[in-house]
Amino acid sequence: MGNIDFLPRKLNHNNIEESILEYKRRLNEIPLNIKASSLLELMNILKRNKIGKGPYPNVTIFEAANRIMTDLVVLGGVRLLLNRIIHDINFDEYTVEYGNEDNNAHDITAFCNGITLKCEVFNVAELFFQTKKAKSLSKLRKNKNDKDLLLIMYNKDAVSTNYQPKQVSSEYYLAVDIEEV
Repeated sequence: MGNIDFLPRKLNHNNIEESILEYKRRLNEIPLNIKASSLLELMNILKRNKIGKGPYPNVTIFEAANRIMTDLVVLGGVRLLLNRIIHDINFDEYTVEYGNEDNNAHDITAFCNGITLKCEVFNVAELFFQTKKAKSLSKLRKNKNDKDLLLIMYNKDAVSTNYQPKQVSSEYYLAVDIEEV
């Protein structure tokens, strides 16, 4: 059901750029024109017709948009992590989920020297940011131990430019500009 089997589930310095390029190549396959003779017909096309192209050809454009927007945060965020954007988060490889997969406990994980990174990823409108952040923090904190690093990764435009999340020990936030992916 819209599975991304063309990208690796483990991202590292050796494959992150190629993964991003392949994802963008697939995005460029999606037609940008939708023709409809009424608003209702347009909504039906968006919510009912399979897109037929791109990384999720077997879902509707509406569902594909949700998955793609989150995937861009995943890919751009992992690229930033591999470039050591957050000093305390220093892993060589990240295990990721794409789209709406739910095979692992968290969207992104990493493990090295007894330290585990648990990361939740989302792409939301500013109106829903605080609700989604609270839900993600609750999930991350549920089974946290002393050696866990918790990370919330989100789209940069979900918050105002002066937004500063409340810092708690071993909890981090990463805003990703999907325009730069």
